[in-house]
Amino acid sequence: MPNIRPLVQCHPLLLACCYVCISGLIALKIVGDTNNTNDTRPPVHIGAVFPMSAGTGGWPGGEGCLPAASMALQDVNRVLKKFRLVMYWDDSEVLAVNNFI
Repeated sequence: MPNIRPLVQCHPLLLACCYVCISGLIALKIVGDTNNTNDTRPPVHIGAVFPMSAGTGGWPGGEGCLPAASMALQDVNRVLKKFRLVMYWDDSEVLAVNNFI
């Protein structure tokens, strides 16, 4: 039997976050052009969650992380020949916690 390896290995937590993003439980923002008619490369969709709102005692580190991830996405898309990345992101703030405490 041949040794079959997955194309991409991901951390289980990353897969869970992507599932939540893609399943439509939260409103997603898009980085990257999904309808670029000049770009014939098929899109590869990735999900990301950034801490954008500090809330009470939080850390708004996503304000620096999101622009860095967007620039990295552009750089990777310049290098990729067969695919283009499109990132879907949202704020990692959890509002439901206050309802249970």
